[in-house]
Amino acid sequence: MKRNLSIFSLLKIFKVCFSHLIKFLLIFLIICPSLLKAQPFKEKVHSLEEKLKKEQKHFLKGNIEDVAYVKKILAEMFFLDQEARNLLIHDLENPIIGQLLMRIDRFHMQKMKEILKHYGWITISKFGPEADYHAWMLVQHADEDANFQAGCLFVLSQLLKTGETNKKNYAYLYDRVALKFQYLGMKQRYGTQVSVSKNGFEILPFEGTMAELNQRRFEMGLTLINSYLEEIKKSYQR
Repeated sequence: MKRNLSIFSLLKIFKVCFSHLIKFLLIFLIICPSLLKAQPFKEKVHSLEEKLKKEQKHFLKGNIEDVAYVKKILAEMFFLDQEARNLLIHDLENPIIGQLLMRIDRFHMQKMKEILKHYGWITISKFGPEADYHAWMLVQHADEDANFQAGCLFVLSQLLKTGETNKKNYAYLYDRVALKFQYLGMKQRYGTQVSVSKNGFEILPFEGTMAELNQRRFEMGLTLINSYLEEIKKSYQR
């Protein structure tokens, strides 16, 4: 009788322990994905911070009159810019990456002002199309100084005539600047700037009709607006 009672007690204890184990596993499965997700994010943010520090230290030593050096630092700034924005795309409301991106943009803008004060622009004939693209992207994101962006836009409007810059880049920068000066009645001409929210995507104010917008986009080598919006959706769904 005692032996049977002992076995019964052990089975009861085992049942209770197994029940607690199942509950623990369920809690772990709920929490674990968040922990696994948080760790890579912290590592990526730390990596971006270290790259920014490296830029700030390294760029002080270079010779801005050296074309090869300028091309090199433009590429470094461009890739850091893109890496930070790709991280932000998947967490638009995260204040940590938002503040870090602001610091990155501010430093890049200061450096671009220094470079363009010396060269005017990173022309295709002198620096190549890739460097021209990198310079444009960095100016495109220099949103703290709309007057600086507008000055660059004027320079690009002159370079378009000689093929020294890419007309697609000009279109994007035109729209970016136009929206900064909406109080003067300016609107987009090419529909490149879109509002992104949890509710979807919306083209910010533009001139004329949708048909006229698409015509201007075609002239600048841009895809039709519906195709463009689909591309944006895909980039945010990755």
